[in-house]
Amino acid sequence: MKKLFTQTILSVVAALLATPAAAYDFQSGNIYYNVTGEHTVAVTYATEDYASYAGNVTLPGKVTHEGTNYQVTAIGDKAFYASTAVSNVRIPASVLAIGSEAFVGCSNMTTVYMEDVATLQANSFDFANVTLYVPELMKDGFLEEAYYNQFKDIIETDEFDVPIGSQTFVISEIFFTGTTTPEGKQYTDDQYFKIANNSDEVQYLDGYAIAETAFLSTDKQDYTPDLMNEAVSVGAIYAFPGSGQDYPVQPGQEVVVALNAINHLAYNPNSFDLLDADFEVYDESENPNIQDPDNPAVTNLANWYDYSASYWTMHNRGFKSYVLAKPEVDMQTYVNDYYYTYTYVFSFGEYSFDMDGDAYKLPNAWVVDGVGLSVASSWEWNVLSPTIDSGWAHCGTTSNDKTRYNKSVIRKKDGNKWVDTNNSTEDFISEAPASMLGHISVGIDQVETEGSQKAAMQSKSLKVYRLDGQRVSGAKRSGLYIMDGKKVMVK
Repeated sequence: MKKLFTQTILSVVAALLATPAAAYDFQSGNIYYNVTGEHTVAVTYATEDYASYAGNVTLPGKVTHEGTNYQVTAIGDKAFYASTAVSNVRIPASVLAIGSEAFVGCSNMTTVYMEDVATLQANSFDFANVTLYVPELMKDGFLEEAYYNQFKDIIETDEFDVPIGSQTFVISEIFFTGTTTPEGKQYTDDQYFKIANNSDEVQYLDGYAIAETAFLSTDKQDYTPDLMNEAVSVGAIYAFPGSGQDYPVQPGQEVVVALNAINHLAYNPNSFDLLDADFEVYDESENPNIQDPDNPAVTNLANWYDYSASYWTMHNRGFKSYVLAKPEVDMQTYVNDYYYTYTYVFSFGEYSFDMDGDAYKLPNAWVVDGVGLSVASSWEWNVLSPTIDSGWAHCGTTSNDKTRYNKSVIRKKDGNKWVDTNNSTEDFISEAPASMLGHISVGIDQVETEGSQKAAMQSKSLKVYRLDGQRVSGAKRSGLYIMDGKKVMVK
C-alpha cells in the first residue's frame, strides 16, 4: 500500500477537486466531467440541482473527448450529491481524491468498490450506510488512511472486477412485439414485463412504478425545455399498489406484469396463458366500443397517467423506452405538480412548423432502472439520460421488421445476478425468444361434462367470468371460464 500516499497527494488535492459551480465541461457515456489539467478530469454533476446519477455506476480510469485523452483523477465536490437512485459505484485506481459531499445524500447506495486508496474528506460519504469492497490483501492499507474506518464495513473480494447488478429491482424482460395468429395477423394483447429482485434480501414492490417514455428513439426533436438531465418525459405511468410491505419479492424472483392477464390461447393458439400473472395493467376506457378486459383474480396497477383515450399498449416496434421508478410523492401530487409542456420545430423538407405537446416528467433521481429500445435502421437518439441508460436493446432491425414477433429483450445474468451496467446494448439479449412461450398451458383446473358443468355455472351463487374478465350470468357456449377464481373448461 502507498505509505507516502497522503503526504504526496495533499499538495494536489485542491487542483484535482476544483470544479466550477456551473455544471460540467463535457459528458462521455453516462458520466459528467470537468477538465482539471492538460490531461486530467474530475467527475462532476450535470446541473446545480444535483441528483445526476442513477443505478449501478462504473467510473472509467480514462476518457477521450474531442481527440484528447484524459485520466480520471478525482471525484469532485457534490459530484453524486443527492443521487438517491444510485445503488452502487465502482471507482478506478486512477482516482486520487474524492471531494466534499461527493456521495452525500445517496440514500440507496449501500456498496462502493474502490481499486485503490483515494484521499477522502470528512464528509465525502454517508460512511455509516456504505460497505466498501476492496481487492484482496488491501484492507489494512485502506484502514491506514484517514476516514476509511468510518465505513460500515470494508470487505476484501476476489471478484473485484465482476460488475454487480442493481441492489433492488431491475426490468428483466420486456415483451412488446406480440405474437402472430395462424392467419399471420399480429396479436399484441399478450404484451408483458418481468420485474426481478436483484438483491440478496426480500424487496417490496409497493410504491414502485413502470413508465413509458413520451418521446420516440426514432424521432429526434429539440424539445424545449430540455429536461433529459433531470427527468424522463413520460406518456404513461402505472404504480404498484400497497402500503409498504404488501407485495414481497424474494431474492432472485421475477414477477410478471401482463397487459392483459387472460389466457391468450383462447384467442391466438400461437400465444400463451397469462391468467396467473402477478399484476395486470388495467385502464378505464372512455370509448364504449374499446374496453380493457380485467381479470378480477389479478391485482391491477394504479393508472397515474396515460395518453390513451381507451387503453394503453406498448409500442410494438420498440420505439419507446421504459423505466422502473420509486416515486417520492403520491399520485395526486404527481398529477398536479409534474405536468410538462414542451415546444419544438417540426421540419419537413423546406417547410417548418412550430409544434407543442404535453407529457409528465419523472425525476431521474426516482428511477432505479431504465431500458432503452430502438431499431438500427431508424434510431436517432436515446430518449433516456445516459445516467439511466447509455444504450438500447431491440427486436428486429428495421421499422416494420416482421421477424420481430414472438421475440423479447431479456436481461443477461452473471451467476445469480442480473447484469446492470446502465447500458442496455450490453445488458440485454436482443431478439430473444419470449420466455413465456416456454410456459404455454391450457389453463384448465377442472374438466366436467357438458350437462353438469353448464348447469352448475347457471347458478346465481357462482361468480363466472369470461377470459376477458367480463362477468357473465352463465356459460352460453363451450370454452374456458373463470368460476369462483378457478379456470374451468366447459365442454
